[in-house]
Amino acid sequence: LNTNGDWYYILGQKPEDGGGFLKKALENTEKTPFNQLASTKYPEVDLPTVGSMLAIWADRPSAEYKEEEIFELMTAFADNNKGYFRANYNALREELAQI
Repeated sequence: LNTNGDWYYILGQKPEDGGGFLKKALENTEKTPFNQLASTKYPEVDLPTVGSMLAIWADRPSAEYKEEEIFELMTAFADNNKGYFRANYNALREELAQI
C-alpha cells in the first residue's frame, strides 16, 4: 500500500513549520503519480502496489480540525487519479452538502 509522504497533511501545519502542510499536499496530488513509491521515480521504478492512500494526522492535539480541508485533499487526490477513482461521487457530494 503506497503511503507516499508527498500526500501527507499534518493538521495546522504551516510552510514555516516544515513539510506536511495542506497547500503542498494539494500540489503533490497533481505532481506525484499514484504509483510512485517514496524515494522512487515512476514509471522508471514500477513496483506492485495494492493501492495508495492519504495520511492525515495532528502532531499537536490543539490543532484545529477543518473537515472542509480534509475533503479538499481527498477530492484533489481522487480528481488527479481518475484512472483509479472511477466512480462518480457527485450524488454523494450533493447529499453530504445537505447535512
